[in-house]
Amino acid sequence: MPVNISNIRFGFACNSSSTHSIIVFPDKVTFTDEDVPEFNEYGWQDFVLASKEAKLGYIGTLLHHAVWQNKVPLYIWDYYVQSWLDSVKVENGCYIDHQSRLPLPKYLGSDYVNKEFFDELKAHLLGDNVAIFGGNDNSEGGFRVTDLGSDGQESNVSELMDVGWETARKDPIYGYWLLFNRKSGTKCRFTFGDQDMRYSSLPELVDIKITDYCTKGCRYCYQNSSVDGEHADYRRISTVLAALADLQVPEVALGGGEATLHPNFHDILREAKLLGIVPNFTTRNYDWFKDDKNVAVFNECCGRVAFSVDHSSDIHKVKTLCDYHEFDYWRYCLQIVDKVCDVSYLVKEARGLPITLLGFKECGRAGSYRFSEYDKTRWKENTFDKIAKIRSYDIGVDTKYLEDHRDEIERAGISKLLYTEKEGQYSMYIDAVNGTMAESSYCGEVTPIKATRNYDNEMSDEIAAWFKETSKTVADR
Repeated sequence: MPVNISNIRFGFACNSSSTHSIIVFPDKVTFTDEDVPEFNEYGWQDFVLASKEAKLGYIGTLLHHAVWQNKVPLYIWDYYVQSWLDSVKVENGCYIDHQSRLPLPKYLGSDYVNKEFFDELKAHLLGDNVAIFGGNDNSEGGFRVTDLGSDGQESNVSELMDVGWETARKDPIYGYWLLFNRKSGTKCRFTFGDQDMRYSSLPELVDIKITDYCTKGCRYCYQNSSVDGEHADYRRISTVLAALADLQVPEVALGGGEATLHPNFHDILREAKLLGIVPNFTTRNYDWFKDDKNVAVFNECCGRVAFSVDHSSDIHKVKTLCDYHEFDYWRYCLQIVDKVCDVSYLVKEARGLPITLLGFKECGRAGSYRFSEYDKTRWKENTFDKIAKIRSYDIGVDTKYLEDHRDEIERAGISKLLYTEKEGQYSMYIDAVNGTMAESSYCGEVTPIKATRNYDNEMSDEIAAWFKETSKTVADR
């Protein structure tokens, strides 16, 4: 069976000196074991693992490290996890050089390795047509993948090496995996076989509106939020989060209105984290980060914050806040709305800060936004082609921006593996203020959520049933 990747949103990468290659051949492996390391110590040395026993030693070392790293008690390894390796024993002291170590993701909200994922990985590696080769990329000799000619090719499972996938969720209907790194936000759809990854029966990301209250009065607000807007009931938000945890949704995007002004905002962030969900949010309330208590909750619970900006002075404020609090690079980004400002100018002013470009949504107050002739002329200058030349990395886009600038993005040579084209195919929107769900926050058509509690999975089952049908409908359009 092939190992396929449908989509990946990149996080970090790193470098080292070991090169362990998992090679898939068209037929049964003709190699034999060579220089199998003693005591399961797989470092920079050359080796060939072709037999089931030799490969199980390598697989067991991956598993042992994952158990040790997650601080799972050793008696659980001895009594339970060791049995996953059939009859092969792996002892303390085993290791695989960090750059070549395949990650073994956990269950959402747990420290335990996802056994179903491990079993599929083990079956792939133990295939008669798979061998594992070790080497050192600082050495002129030894094994190289290119030495195999056209007979073998590197398994796509090797693409997962550079990212510490922390959690894994298998789609219960379509059978592919969603891998997620809680620290960097890197996400990947992945399959060990030929499963169809066009559809999803569970959302990967849920955009949750927690308030319609906002004091900014932006003329291009497509939510029409104002000082007269209401906050969502905290109990409803809590129920929604519990339902999403049941569905193993790894992350949520909290918005509004101005999300930080919800009176229970701290509680919402902490509850999401407690349930194993990474909360992210968008804000224009820069002053929220002047309070050390708020910053402490952000550092404790959140993945990323997106700062809405439309002027160079906004960028200066954000940079000052992030530098002062020493936020890691991946913890924040600037959100710039297309058409309402000089995007190219702001991208230049950002000077290396992460950026997300948002398409202009023609609803709410934005529906009556009046553009000047100067604005319309500037649209032609703010093409993605031009922006990509200014910044060839650290640029994200939402689906509306992609829709409006598709030709430019394709001309810029951006791989389709790096973006999702349709709202509602893998994500969804929940308006916790009004108790509705939809494909997105601007699609117009909403469906009331009937369940008011999640006992016996009432709300999670309702959301899952609605999303399964919506995802298929969206994908087939």
